[in-house]
Amino acid sequence: MMKNEKGLLNMRLSQVCAYVLILLVLALESCLFFLSVVPDGFFRFCNYHIKYLTSLLALVGMLVFLCSRDMGRRRYMFAMPLLAFVLMCLALVFASTIYYNESLLSVIQVAAPCLCIPLLYFSLHETVVNQPMYKFLVNATIMFGFIYATVALLQSIGLPLMKNDINGVDVVSLRSGRDRIIWTGDFVAFGAVLALGRAYSTRKRRALCLIAFFVMVFDLFWVAQTRFLLIALVFTAAFGFVIKGKSRTMKVIFVVAAAVLIAFLFSDDLMAVLFPSELDLSSDLRLGAYPYYWSHALDMGLFGLGYIPDGSLHSYLLSMVYTAGSLRGAITDIGIVGYIARYGISGAVILALGIGCFIKGYHDRDKMTFSLGQNVEAWMALAFFIATSPTMAITDPQRIVYLPMLALLLEHALTYAPAMSSTLKNVTVGH
Repeated sequence: MMKNEKGLLNMRLSQVCAYVLILLVLALESCLFFLSVVPDGFFRFCNYHIKYLTSLLALVGMLVFLCSRDMGRRRYMFAMPLLAFVLMCLALVFASTIYYNESLLSVIQVAAPCLCIPLLYFSLHETVVNQPMYKFLVNATIMFGFIYATVALLQSIGLPLMKNDINGVDVVSLRSGRDRIIWTGDFVAFGAVLALGRAYSTRKRRALCLIAFFVMVFDLFWVAQTRFLLIALVFTAAFGFVIKGKSRTMKVIFVVAAAVLIAFLFSDDLMAVLFPSELDLSSDLRLGAYPYYWSHALDMGLFGLGYIPDGSLHSYLLSMVYTAGSLRGAITDIGIVGYIARYGISGAVILALGIGCFIKGYHDRDKMTFSLGQNVEAWMALAFFIATSPTMAITDPQRIVYLPMLALLLEHALTYAPAMSSTLKNVTVGH
């Protein structure tokens, strides 16, 4: 009896730690909304590009996970590809150090988020089997995204809530005649996906989720001014609408037909109205980047370009080039091609391993109870990251936190329903 009581106490303590970890990670990933009241020293360790504090949290969470009693009692669907990714990053640190003749510490500083943050999958794995904690993760992400969008919108109308620059890098810039805060884009877009997913999947607080969604979408349009994220959200919204509907075939036909018609008839005019001066330039930068980075995918044999510290003699290999004779975007602007360019053949193998684990998990699902519409926000998140893969990769250091979060969302969607089914069966038999 005493053993059970201690086990219950231990479980509750571990859950409290997980809830706190979720809040801290979201606070750090939103960079505390770049509020002007936050000391500048904070942003030396945590901003859109640097994720040292999140990395430290991930290591602490992993240590707690290794000390927990439940570590070996669960199935971890995506443990193999995530651990393989971390080990690949570790190998790439040493390869980059030797190949570029850089100090080991400077390369580790670049790679730290990729080495540590994927480990959040293990410390937050309780969300897969614990429905209240799963809902807390989703709702907290929506809440932080909504606050981030609101603060940015207020900043854009003249309320000085946010810092204008961090260590000489602009947070607030000017585009199309108004303030642009592009760093809000990834986090707010992810929150918008989850908000719309919750609005699709439940009637409870649907109005609040829709309000949050529209506020975040307006931030993406007015403040972040990231048209590709808006296009990806249109695709994701249509995808969620399709898998949640009853007449699925007709809705697929309607949504696809409407999307194709809108794309062909209005895309040029619409983009010219929304972003009149930037469309051709950003497109040309990416078009120039794709073949360039693809050609570097085998620079180190099994690896590509690897990790290069800022200020290195070789940093130009990963940076944007904008001159009269050359237009080339940065490696973080070209999504999956940038991933292959950095990690090479090894990265392609890890990607294939992750896809294989997902296919196996989908094949092993409980077909009697499984429904795509039951956890629509997870499938919408997957659709969103697939849609954005031509221009952004969730393995980039500034977006790496979405890798374990996506893994948790998908694993919950594939495994939580069977657990509910087993419970219902036991209750029925007992009755």
